Amino acid sequence: MNKRLLSALCAFVMAFGSAAALPEEFSQLSSTLTVSAEELDDYDYRYLDDGTVEIYGCFGSAPVATIPSQIDGKPVTSIGSYAFNENKYVKKVIIPEGVTNISEYAFKFCNNLETVILPDSLETIADNAFVCCDSMKDIVLPEGLVSIGESAFEYCESLTEINIPSTVKSIGIDAFSGCSSLKSFNIDEDCTICCSIDGVMYNKDVTKLYLCPVGKESVTIPETVNIINVNAFKQCNSIKELTLPESVTDIYEAAFEDCKSLETLNIKGTLKNIGNGAFRNCESLKSIDLKEGLISIDDDAFIGCDSLTYVELPSTLEYSGAGIFCACRGLKKVKINMSVYYINESAFEACTALESVEIPEGVTRLCWYAFCSCPSLKSIKLPRSIDNIGFRALGFDTDEDARFIDVEGFTIYGYKDTEAQYYAEENGLNFVDIENMPVRKKGDLNNNGKIDASDLLQVKSHIKKVKPLEGDDFDCADVDGNGAINAADLLKMKAHMKGVSDIWA
Repeated sequence: MNKRLLSALCAFVMAFGSAAALPEEFSQLSSTLTVSAEELDDYDYRYLDDGTVEIYGCFGSAPVATIPSQIDGKPVTSIGSYAFNENKYVKKVIIPEGVTNISEYAFKFCNNLETVILPDSLETIADNAFVCCDSMKDIVLPEGLVSIGESAFEYCESLTEINIPSTVKSIGIDAFSGCSSLKSFNIDEDCTICCSIDGVMYNKDVTKLYLCPVGKESVTIPETVNIINVNAFKQCNSIKELTLPESVTDIYEAAFEDCKSLETLNIKGTLKNIGNGAFRNCESLKSIDLKEGLISIDDDAFIGCDSLTYVELPSTLEYSGAGIFCACRGLKKVKINMSVYYINESAFEACTALESVEIPEGVTRLCWYAFCSCPSLKSIKLPRSIDNIGFRALGFDTDEDARFIDVEGFTIYGYKDTEAQYYAEENGLNFVDIENMPVRKKGDLNNNGKIDASDLLQVKSHIKKVKPLEGDDFDCADVDGNGAINAADLLKMKAHMKGVSDIWA
């Protein structure tokens, strides 16, 4: 049964302009207002199976909405889906005792809603109930509340703190995501599912960091934490530096997504797993230390991390997902030590500054688009173990119309009669047989058969960081083979030039 209703209270509010103008005795009764259907015509309501009433539509223009507690003697127990959807007039809502449920999208896009008074009887706030109420400043979650749904308060940008009562048993994903002014969670100490330390939400035994308030500027993570939860720091744009203690082993999906100011992540221990999109669009992140012991990196883990310049994948890595470093536009060098047998789809696609890639023997497959749209990558050395190269994995860029074009002068260095040669020939790319190349001697960077002033100049430029050496040039200049190019290498090259010693002997 559907009815349209407007409470007598709303008529008073419209006449007086605000709830504060109502007579005191009337405002005291307002939260338990009982009306008949004949007195009301600006709400939609229906009877539920249990004989109670659900309000599922409000069409008034009053700035204060007081929901009646009874209609024709039947208790109001629910605010229905989309009941106040996109109501641009309401600034304050008073929900009476007896209401146990606020349904999904009930107050979606109520952009002027500032205050909601919730009853102690409330048990459920459903998914997206208050999504995008960006003026909401004041809401007290009552003792007795059991469930807070997914995205329930997402993008409530004016909320500064949230209290979590002891009775809450579940909090959905993204419940408080995008609340850019939120600085603290105040959690009742008797709550059985979570606790707060310095305003950050953790599970009860502080082994999992559940959620950091989006407006938080700094966080010290306790040494007991093992897991950074799904979306834990999502959109925390005020945090520039963060330290993960030795205890942290797992970073879950989207944990740091869109942390656009995060520049430095200090990883004290050994991570084992990095989840899907964990650092997606962390555009200021300058470096990431992926230590030995890391087992898996899931899809899109570092996509859009434009400030990364160097990445080294450890030998312990057993799984690397698709697009893990896709569109990292500042990435210049990649060193792969991993024990996985393939580089997944679009792993380094659109890394437009990428110049050097080292792929070890043992890798067997380069999947579709693995290094596509990397126009600065002019050559690559492929091991003999490569037996499958996917569509446009190497040597191709895209033009402004998204059509594939060759990377000019792209060269594959590989072994004759292997997949490297077949791929190069099939796609019209240059191929050089590694076994027929002249052996390059240490220190002879210009490959003219001697060490001369030109070679010394290149090493000096590298040491002064004027023009860093990469790939084979780096290996050639690392005369003592210690993994670094420094003054010791320069001295040995000078001694060789003078005939004092022979570094080729």
